[in-house]
Amino acid sequence: MELLENVTYLKLLVLTNFVSVLLLLTAWKFPRISRAMFAVMFLFASLVNWYTAINSPTDYVRFADYSIFTIYSTFIRGWWFRSHITHMVGFIASCQFVIAIGMLSKGNFFIVAATGAILFLLSIAPLGTGAAFPSTIIMAIAMYLLLRKGSDNYLWVMNKTKPGYWA
Repeated sequence: MELLENVTYLKLLVLTNFVSVLLLLTAWKFPRISRAMFAVMFLFASLVNWYTAINSPTDYVRFADYSIFTIYSTFIRGWWFRSHITHMVGFIASCQFVIAIGMLSKGNFFIVAATGAILFLLSIAPLGTGAAFPSTIIMAIAMYLLLRKGSDNYLWVMNKTKPGYWA
């Protein structure tokens, strides 16, 4: 795989996987910090994906080369995706934005956003090294921990009944 021969990509792959482990640890011990980190990550992903979808949409076709499932690469290279890249990636970027806002929220909005994040992270895992595998699996586990812990308040509202400032 040509990506694994690229030193810059390898550094980013290691960094991404390190961040995913950090997200997992913070989700376990400091869920508020983890929620803030996920909010920033999904906001950044949303902005980058919208920018790329508008300015160089064909960049997304190369992800077909890194997929571990033929169905993914066939879909990405297929006429329908190729003809509607900006719309499809724009929709994904919009969903990433909603997830980012949901990480700051509480109750049902948080639950829907966290569930959407888990589904998204698991669905891009088959893109292999193109999606920094196994980081997306680790992040999905971290998001599941956050979902299990629940969200009884907005991220910026401190809960005085729970021990620890960032619990």
